[in-house]
Amino acid sequence: VPSFNAAGGDGYPVIDPVMTGYVDAEVLYSFFKQQGNIVASEFTPSNQVVYTNSDSVNGCLINE
Repeated sequence: VPSFNAAGGDGYPVIDPVMTGYVDAEVLYSFFKQQGNIVASEFTPSNQVVYTNSDSVNGCLINE
């Protein structure tokens, strides 16, 4: 989630960080391993989410 949205930008509710213990790279690896062959055309963007008024597409910063 871009930090702009997580901070409540564009009227979204502020997201409180939750430490799940999962690393995104490990989750993505597990997904690919479960799927077997990946067909890129099945995952083409559908333009359902459009970010406006944001300078950042980075994930949320977590302050501990």
